[in-house]
Amino acid sequence: MHIRFQILLVILISAISLYSQECIRENQTATARPVYHFPTIDSLPDNPMMPDPFSRLDGTRITSKAQWPEQRQYLLALVQHYLYGHVPPRPRKDQLEYTHLFDEPFHPPHSAEEGIKQSYRITITRKGQSHSFDINLWRPIEKKRYPTLINNFPEHGHADTTFSMSEGVRRGYMVVEFNRRKVAPDEASNADRQEGIFRLYPEYDFHTIAAWAWVYQPIIDVLDQLQLIDMDKIIATGHSRGGQTAMAAGIFDQRIDMIAPSTGGPFSVGSTRQRDPEGFRGTMDYPANFHERQPHWYHPNYYVFENRQNKQPWDAPTLVALVAPRPLINLNAIGDGINNGLAHEAGIRAGMLIYEWFDAKEWCRIHWRDNENRYGQKGHDQGPEEFLAIFDYADEFFFDKSKGPSTYNRAPDSESWLYDPSTYPLLIDWSAPQTTTAELLSVTKIWDAGEHNAFTDLIRFRDTWFCVFREAKNHWGPGVEGHIRVITSKDGESWHSAALISQEGDDLRDAKISVTPDQRLMLLYFRRFNPTQYPEQREQTFARFSSDGQTWSEPIAVGNPDRWLWRVTWHQGTAYGIDYGGPEDRPPFGHPRTARLLASPDGVNYEQLAVFDHAGEATLCFQPDGTALCLIRSKDNQAFLGSSAPPFTKWSWRDLNIKLGGPNFIRLPDGRWVAAGRLYDDRQRTALLWLDPETAKLKEILTLPSGGDTSYPGLVWHDGLLWMSYYSSHEDKTSIYLAKVKYP
Repeated sequence: MHIRFQILLVILISAISLYSQECIRENQTATARPVYHFPTIDSLPDNPMMPDPFSRLDGTRITSKAQWPEQRQYLLALVQHYLYGHVPPRPRKDQLEYTHLFDEPFHPPHSAEEGIKQSYRITITRKGQSHSFDINLWRPIEKKRYPTLINNFPEHGHADTTFSMSEGVRRGYMVVEFNRRKVAPDEASNADRQEGIFRLYPEYDFHTIAAWAWVYQPIIDVLDQLQLIDMDKIIATGHSRGGQTAMAAGIFDQRIDMIAPSTGGPFSVGSTRQRDPEGFRGTMDYPANFHERQPHWYHPNYYVFENRQNKQPWDAPTLVALVAPRPLINLNAIGDGINNGLAHEAGIRAGMLIYEWFDAKEWCRIHWRDNENRYGQKGHDQGPEEFLAIFDYADEFFFDKSKGPSTYNRAPDSESWLYDPSTYPLLIDWSAPQTTTAELLSVTKIWDAGEHNAFTDLIRFRDTWFCVFREAKNHWGPGVEGHIRVITSKDGESWHSAALISQEGDDLRDAKISVTPDQRLMLLYFRRFNPTQYPEQREQTFARFSSDGQTWSEPIAVGNPDRWLWRVTWHQGTAYGIDYGGPEDRPPFGHPRTARLLASPDGVNYEQLAVFDHAGEATLCFQPDGTALCLIRSKDNQAFLGSSAPPFTKWSWRDLNIKLGGPNFIRLPDGRWVAAGRLYDDRQRTALLWLDPETAKLKEILTLPSGGDTSYPGLVWHDGLLWMSYYSSHEDKTSIYLAKVKYP
């Protein structure tokens, strides 16, 4: 009796030890991932646009593919938190068993290929409980690894329920089916997750769709153990709720190489925000509908979005991004009676922008089936035409075969989309990050002789570099005397002073340097008069000219008194610039400002072309077609982008939704636009940003070593590099820096 007790005790201790080790391993897997603190649903913003899949939780955006794995991890956590619930890790090998049930011959019609049908029972065991379900597979006779299509339910809605098996075997594929209802009941009564696979994983809050999707993982593992599946050629498909399942399966398991959801609605590629209101489910409140009819499908967090779908921090592009860049094909039917056509095309079109970022634009597709076809298909089903489209797509991708007869990304019997993109522009306010990343090659401190060195500009003239800036005791203040320093360099490495421009007692600020059409240097700066010496005059812009940067002409007042002409840009022999200010614009600030576009043939005599609502520091650049662009720092540091065609008298303005100080920008030789200036969010810094004039978006790509009092960059493209002057106080003393940046 005593020995038997000892044996039982040893067995009990071993079981407890194994259980503890299992928990430790699973906890280690869970805790290895970052912990995200997602906002409550009430605190989420109401956003009518499809959310940006490249935006992080803190609102910043990723800028390179190297950051994508981390971003994907965040998006996966986001959709599990708000939609799916959290899925368990894959079952370990010792938790997974399979039993062979039967074999039988399979004869694909219209083919000489002989096949076999096999059935297996898969059993998952965990914490003393087990759950089993069956899979059926159809394959050619030879036992080897095959490209594999996995469907989560028997074929739906047409007479030939073995078409996919026949076509798959004929083409040399294996087709696998399982009954998702045997994994977890498709019953509203199981919203509390008491039945099915959930019993094995009570501490995970995944729900039915996620459970059905998660089961693809042990199925793939069993087929791998059987040495029947080609692990580099796996396709997940499913129809309707099964399409939602196939999409989630591809999201959860990156071993799945191609995702082919059929009519999965807003939980595959269908947008909730962009729908045809006259189409099927054009105005449906999805959370309310599914909460009433299928409360077991998704996590309770999802149903809280009832009557406020625009608060969802995800949409179709988020789900598409989670499967990118693996091939994605959405299958849908005109006249489906369930799903909205525009929603699906909007999801795919937005997805193509994401896939293009991965250099895989051609692998994001939709296939439309007409109301009726030669197979007798109608309405909401998945049948021969859908499977032909999947296999044609797979042959093209996996085996580099020529495109089959199936059509993609166009309506039936058409060469264009079902919905004209020009009539239905995407409801997005983002674009994919640039495919290249700026590389900071060097940053050198080139001047710190003054007590406070700031407000730079840079130019290259006659094979020589010229950098201009202000020297003073501090950034700002009454009675401060400021001087304009001109330094020069032949190689950009060794710098020396060429000139120091002063006007006794006055504050000279914001020097800008340019080259006139007659090949002279033009120095533009703002003079704040000493009130004790000039009680009747306050402020004025001045210009000086030089042929060598060392000897400068006497100052010439330009523009009107009390107005600041901050920078001029020469275009086709004319100097264009924005002046701003007004009689009331002096300390303390806060009075309304006015701004004007001025033009001059000589840099001295100006005429007014337009008046702007926005006023502040502004830089003008010109497109190759002659269109003028204006980047302006308006009230409260808010950046705006203006555009105008010649003669530049009528302007349109767009809010860039970012605060930017000392704005400057330049067009690269390949047509991309780069902006620079001071950003004001969590910390002040000088940064380079991509500027997209089409979408009016600024995206940070590179932060320069900077902080505190910083900004006012000068930009020059030379020898395949961007040369940039700026000032910063991140090394205590406010100094002048020169950066070299490479854009591959």
